[in-house]
Amino acid sequence: SSGINAEYGYFFDRNRSTFEPILYYYQSDGIICLPSNINPDIFIEELRFFKMGENIISKFSTPLSKERITSSTLQVDQFKCHLQRQIWTVFDDPQSGVLARLLGYFDQIVIFMAVICQCIESLPILRYPGQNEEQLW
Repeated sequence: SSGINAEYGYFFDRNRSTFEPILYYYQSDGIICLPSNINPDIFIEELRFFKMGENIISKFSTPLSKERITSSTLQVDQFKCHLQRQIWTVFDDPQSGVLARLLGYFDQIVIFMAVICQCIESLPILRYPGQNEEQLW
């Protein structure tokens, strides 16, 4: 069941694993992937619940849908979705792997350098070049 609570927004008590590709469909301008761990029948049920349209539902509900899931075109789409998800994870979670950890360290170094540059920029001796320190105080 789903409900609307005016104070907190929308709540959908649906299958989270099937909702993520549906949300991604709207975020990606129309790319939809069937996750490998989801039964196509459950996915179709969720597509119908969210009123995705028959043109999208038909991609997964035809008798050949199970064969199509293993076809090369859907494998390419699934690879693209998987790659995008991995890239997102690298930038979102610094503990997700070595590359993510290195990116996190790089971010910290850039922030540290920006703070140092800001502090050096604010030194009076650098604001008024050509004057000695006694004249500034």
